[in-house]
This record gives sequence, C-alpha cells and structure tokens, in this order.
Amino acid sequence: MKKGLVIFMVALLATLLVGCDMISDSYETSGEAAFQERILESRDVLRQSNVGVEMNVTPAEPTNGGFTTVSQGSGVIVDERDGMYYVLTNFHVVDSGDADGRSFSVLPLANEGERIIAEKMATCEARDLALLRFETEETFLPIDMETRKDDDLRVGEFLLAAGNPSAVDGIVTFGEYKGETEISHVEFPVLAHNALIYSGSSGGALSDLDGNLVGINTWSSSSGAEPLNMAVPLDEIHAFLDAFWSENE
Repeated sequence: MKKGLVIFMVALLATLLVGCDMISDSYETSGEAAFQERILESRDVLRQSNVGVEMNVTPAEPTNGGFTTVSQGSGVIVDERDGMYYVLTNFHVVDSGDADGRSFSVLPLANEGERIIAEKMATCEARDLALLRFETEETFLPIDMETRKDDDLRVGEFLLAAGNPSAVDGIVTFGEYKGETEISHVEFPVLAHNALIYSGSSGGALSDLDGNLVGINTWSSSSGAEPLNMAVPLDEIHAFLDAFWSENE
C-alpha cells in the first residue's frame, strides 16, 4: 500500500512539473510574440510621422550647367495647425551658410515619398535644431511629444530610431539607452544610445518602445569600446519649440 502511494505521489509530482514547464514555455512564447507585435506597431507609428528632408541651393548665377547642391536628411512631424504641418530636423541638414536660392522640401513616408515644398520657420544652431512647415490636404499623424516630457529615460530602456538613409525610406532600428553624456561643443547633456544610425538619418526621431518621442538623432561617436549615437533630449526640443510658439501665436 505504502509503495503504491509513493509511486502515485512521484507520478503526480512529475505531472505537475511537466505542466509547469509547459505553462512557462507557453508564457515565454506569448510574451515574445506580444513584444514583437508592440515593436511593429511602434515602427508603423514612427513611419507615419517620419519624413525625408531636402535642401536645394541654386546659385543666383549658375555655373556648370546650373547644378543644384542638395543636402539630405531626416525629420519628424511634431505638430499640425490649420492644415499646416511642422517638421523638426537638424540645423545642419538645412543650413547652407550665406548661399542664395535656397529651397526646402519634405518627403513624408506616409505620402509615398512625394515631395512637398516646405519653408524654414526657425533654427537653433546651439541645439542643432530646425523647424520646417508645409501645407497639404493630406492627413499625417504627428508624433507624441508629451507622454515622455516628465518621464525620464532609464538606462537599458529599449529605443527605436527612425530615418531615411541613402534614399531608403522608413528605416527603423532598435537599441538601448546608455545614459546621458557630454559633447565638447554642446552646452547640454545629450542622450547616448546604440541603435544604428546611418548617413542621411540626421534629424530623425528617437522614440521609446511605444513610439513616443524622446529625442532627435544628431551626432555619433566611435571613439569608445562601443559605437554610440547621440540625440538632442526632449527637454531641449520643448524649449526650442516653446520659444517659437511664444513668438508666433
């Protein structure tokens, strides 16, 4: 009798352990699928606000057949007011020194890359930020700038970086937040992360896992043990935009 009871208890315990393993495996698979789905949803949100930015400079007296110099980068739609959309990008993407004949255009990814004429509204060289504006009857989704305004990033937090490198639209890469760091020519701490940034992605959005804006990708460094990219933090972005709105409302 005792021997039979022992055999029964061992069998029951084995069954319970196998059941726990199955629940654990199912939970892990379900969790991974949910995480992947969350990333894909955020990627699609980022693509709705992602734009390419072009600057054309045509000299007043063209030479060499009237060639036009083109600067290309990325940007993100941050606001919409009365049918006018506002795009944040880097100052160095739209700066041409004292050149005449400057013109700007944006290529919203959600508009299949169709060029739309834009005008430069404000710049801040110290922050390496610029604001463009364009008008259209199309509907675009500005990125969420408010959710992370008072919610600091945590080291190790998962981040997404959007851009349009080398004429390839809508690239979204992933990485981790590494913390704040200092750059010699910048007056404020910048965000360091290891999401891949390619040439042509300057001015693109850096977001959290849910697609909320946390920074604008601007600089990169390969001097350390791990190549890092740097972004203008959200508080500096708000300071730049708040100054613009206070002067233009």
